[in-house]
Amino acid sequence: TNHCPTTMYRANAMAAFRWRGKMDPIHKKRNWRNRCYKEGNAQGESLQGMKRAMEAAVEREDYAEAARLRDAIENRFSSDVVAVEQANLRFYRAFESGDMDRMKKAWSKGDHIKCIHPGAGCVSGREDVMASWDVVLRGIMIDINVLDVQVHSLGSCAFVTCIEDVDAGESKGRLVATNIFELESDGEWYMVHHHASSFM
Repeated sequence: TNHCPTTMYRANAMAAFRWRGKMDPIHKKRNWRNRCYKEGNAQGESLQGMKRAMEAAVEREDYAEAARLRDAIENRFSSDVVAVEQANLRFYRAFESGDMDRMKKAWSKGDHIKCIHPGAGCVSGREDVMASWDVVLRGIMIDINVLDVQVHSLGSCAFVTCIEDVDAGESKGRLVATNIFELESDGEWYMVHHHASSFM
């Protein structure tokens, strides 16, 4: 029997958090910095620096150097896309496994992380996002086929859009998801935001 796919993210996950007052009220203003371009991320700055250097090379008509930098940027972009795809896959494999330790490793340790489960509000902060996944993963038996994966790299930040084809035994359906990742100081990509909703 087909059921609404949102039930597969444990619809009670939202209710489990309301009593704790952990859902972000819509009217509450937050002054989050854009961490995707946070100063001090050497790899992100390197990419931007390469683009500036390429533009400067074109300005001074050093086309050989501009071409070299262009190729280096393209190689870096391709490498980032592959790495983000792997990080996205790591998240879904953790989801399928029901292994909370694997799920924790897929996410950034920063307190800026957020998660919006299907039909639920926004859960914020490392502790509460992980607690929400503990509710979702508890005793879960699920297969997820990730379709139409689109990766968009923005230097030290990237986002993925995809379709989650979910099979939880008696419950089957599809969800559309947006996943945001950050490149951290260890050179690895970690999830900072997951948003899934019903897909018709």
